[in-house]
Amino acid sequence: MIRVELMNESNVPIQQMFTDSEGQTGFLVGGDASYHVRVTGMNIQETVSESIAINAADRSRLLYVRVKPRADDNAESNNKAGPMTSAAALRIPADARKSFDKGSEAWQKNDYSKAAEYYQKAIDSYPQYDAAYNNLGVALIKLNQPDKAWDAFEQAVQLNDKNADAERNFARLLLRKGQYAKAEDLLNKSLVVEPSDPSGLTLVALAELEAGKYDAALRNAQKVHHLPHQNYVVCHYIAGEALERKQLLPDARAEYQLYLQELPNGPEAGQVRAALARIDDITANAQ
Repeated sequence: MIRVELMNESNVPIQQMFTDSEGQTGFLVGGDASYHVRVTGMNIQETVSESIAINAADRSRLLYVRVKPRADDNAESNNKAGPMTSAAALRIPADARKSFDKGSEAWQKNDYSKAAEYYQKAIDSYPQYDAAYNNLGVALIKLNQPDKAWDAFEQAVQLNDKNADAERNFARLLLRKGQYAKAEDLLNKSLVVEPSDPSGLTLVALAELEAGKYDAALRNAQKVHHLPHQNYVVCHYIAGEALERKQLLPDARAEYQLYLQELPNGPEAGQVRAALARIDDITANAQ
């Protein structure tokens, strides 16, 4: 049996199932939202799917996830002390897993304080539980405790350097603190695990933009545009900023206009309109 976790847009596991003899399982979800799944098993590498958008009108959606065999346990790399592997994750004690699941149930009810309590209980039962540290950090963010969340995310990435969710969550805090280089490093690690994750690509583009790496920011922002990105329209704003700073004003205008076409009342809409007015002024004065 292979364990499959359904993750919400905040990268919090909200349901988990095991596959049947044909390698299939299913989840019941509702409303308009995006999800991805994490697949783990004793003899396979941990695999995370790309994001899949579910609309309220959808009756069902199929998602195929290709998994790979896990490396030989006797390989030198597996003999070194290091982050928890997928096999170790499956050895989580039953009481720790039960507390984790109760935390996820509390999260679904928006009871973030109770969720944090259960995630901490899971960690107390199994201190190597990187997923519990990550979920604890997300709950603490909801409880407006960023300093404690920082410690939780930092511990998660130390325990498992392939926990892309924790790397992205920690990077978000680093970006708030202006630690762009460290955030970029973490996000690039997350993209090794999930190379087509739109949130990772958007965040690394933002880190690169703030660090003055305009070409890299533009490349990653434009990658997002070629993925389902209804929750990441900000990629056009980032691309527009990078192009404007490179003095490529017609191209910058096109990206800003795409933003307004896709999300006219988005959180960056005011800044986008101001940027378009700025480009108009520069163009008019040049003429």
